[in-house]
Amino acid sequence: MESASIGYFVGVTYWGKGFASAMIHLATEEARTMGLRKIFGIADSRNTASIRALERNGFVRNGERLTMLKMKASTDIVLSRVL
Repeated sequence: MESASIGYFVGVTYWGKGFASAMIHLATEEARTMGLRKIFGIADSRNTASIRALERNGFVRNGERLTMLKMKASTDIVLSRVL
């Protein structure tokens, strides 16, 4: 396997306390030790805090994708980081 995607959820009580950044950092380090070459993160375009957390951890924007959930459209920002 050369690449993987990460996902995370932070409850409202814990927003703004660095938990997302810590999880992204740990997942990135684990991916590196597993020998992966690239890691992807996807965030809802309205979730600017999540996008910033990914960017602070070295991820760069690659584009957008349209997703449908329960008949509602939303746009996701796709980011990646080369390890």
